[in-house]
Amino acid sequence: MIRFNLNILVAISLCAIAFFGNSKVFGQNFWTAENSPYYVNSDTIVSNLRIEAGVKVLFTNNFSFTIDGEFQAIGAQYDSIYFKPAPGNSNGWKGITFNSLSSDLKLDFCSISGASTSGIIVSTGFVTITNSVSFNNSLRGLNVTDGTVSVINSKFENNDSYGIYVDDNADLTLYATRVSDNGSYGISSPSGNLEAYNTIIDHNTGYGVYTSDGDITLRNVVIADNNTGLVPQNGTINISNSIIYSNGAQSIVPGGTSITVMYSDIEGGYAGTGNIGDNTATDNPEFINEKYELSGDSPCINAGNPDVIYNDQYFPPSLQGTRNDMGAYGGPDACKWYYPLYINPYTLNYGNVDLNESVIDFVAINNYSGEILDLDSISIAGADNEKFSIINIPASYPVVLGENESREFEIEFTPGIANASPYEAILNFYSENGTKAVPLEGKGVQADIFIDPEIEENGYDFGNINVGDSTVFELIIKNFGTGTLHVNDFTPPDESVNIENFESFEIAPNPALSETLIVKFKPMRADTLDGNLIILSNDPQYDSLLPIVLNGIGMAPEISANQVEV
Repeated sequence: MIRFNLNILVAISLCAIAFFGNSKVFGQNFWTAENSPYYVNSDTIVSNLRIEAGVKVLFTNNFSFTIDGEFQAIGAQYDSIYFKPAPGNSNGWKGITFNSLSSDLKLDFCSISGASTSGIIVSTGFVTITNSVSFNNSLRGLNVTDGTVSVINSKFENNDSYGIYVDDNADLTLYATRVSDNGSYGISSPSGNLEAYNTIIDHNTGYGVYTSDGDITLRNVVIADNNTGLVPQNGTINISNSIIYSNGAQSIVPGGTSITVMYSDIEGGYAGTGNIGDNTATDNPEFINEKYELSGDSPCINAGNPDVIYNDQYFPPSLQGTRNDMGAYGGPDACKWYYPLYINPYTLNYGNVDLNESVIDFVAINNYSGEILDLDSISIAGADNEKFSIINIPASYPVVLGENESREFEIEFTPGIANASPYEAILNFYSENGTKAVPLEGKGVQADIFIDPEIEENGYDFGNINVGDSTVFELIIKNFGTGTLHVNDFTPPDESVNIENFESFEIAPNPALSETLIVKFKPMRADTLDGNLIILSNDPQYDSLLPIVLNGIGMAPEISANQVEV
């Protein structure tokens, strides 16, 4: 493993990457997972840097990391980029500071934690934050003092002070973002511009949202379980399709400001068109879990603004009809809780599959990007990829998916041999938005029918039985395999043999379990029995047919004539 210290001059391959003591990273720099982790040993200014998925950026002391040029940290769904203190550093670090006029500033699938100040600081610039988390920082998760910031599907949680701070001349837009469990306000926007859509602000020690003179738009927002819900002192506040519920002191604290609330559920009630909530049972939005999803009986379903521009379009997460659902999962932007190519299910586990069987399951892809999306290819990779196959693989690419269009693929699993460990592979969907990986797993098992070895080798002899009489023996069947044994039927050697009250049955893979068959021999004529009783099962060892040799003789009764004297 190669470690890069930022106070040493280092060259990598053909790239002009230089780290000068105590200041600058410049040129076309590219930090790779192969060379990770990167240790930051001084205050650092970054002019042009791209960081790939899987990289760890570790700070050895309380150093700054300032962006004054282009910067992209692009992780992946299962391979994030980490910015955090190095092991043994109890002083933290000074967070990521954006002070750049570049329009190419991105954090995607990044984890920012352990800063002695705020995790992300935007002083200047146009910054996009997606699929990221900023947590356990000594001040704020996100501090926007100037610039324009767009946040999608991210979290700001467990920070010691505010989750998010928006100051003068700053513009912040949140989509499908969660601000929770912070030590002070969830969001403080004294005089900045804040727009939040399909966002959850919950369990913050102070207010959910505070402003002294800012402009705030909240649409399809949940503010719940905070010390107080919304505290506006001045400014312009527009709230629609939202739920403010279960906040300790008040839902909305009256202030000298312009507040418009429409089609929202405000605990305790609030004047406005389409609002619900009057301190009765109708206050309760009926959340069903910690994600603030609504129950099927919630009064907030189909109760948002009826204008078609606010209609629900994505199911999930919206429920039932097309009219807007109040709360974080209604309306046209609810798709932003998901990645642009939404996969359902996220994994396929076929469980135990018999060797002589194949199982087909389904994966649906949905275009949640809000625009036309090209699916460039599909493949199955991994050591066991030959055990899985795509039945309806497209004849050509790209596969064009319209907005909110879905397509279903059939994935077949055929185990080769019974194995102790499951077969594993990855189903990959490649699109312009990156790669979506669906883990595949299945285990090959086989039943192993077991009977008394003596009977299996030598069969069973019923002996001599008079015609019309009968005799039986008990055939005990067990399963010594790894898969469930299915005994489906039997074929007798002739009409003199039968299994009493036979019904098909199954035995789990447990040697302690058994089923008993009552095999009956009833000769109807004087004849010799010498043939096979065939037990039909799913044991591949016998090609599903287990032969048991049966012998016996049907004896004619003796006829005695009494002599009569004349």
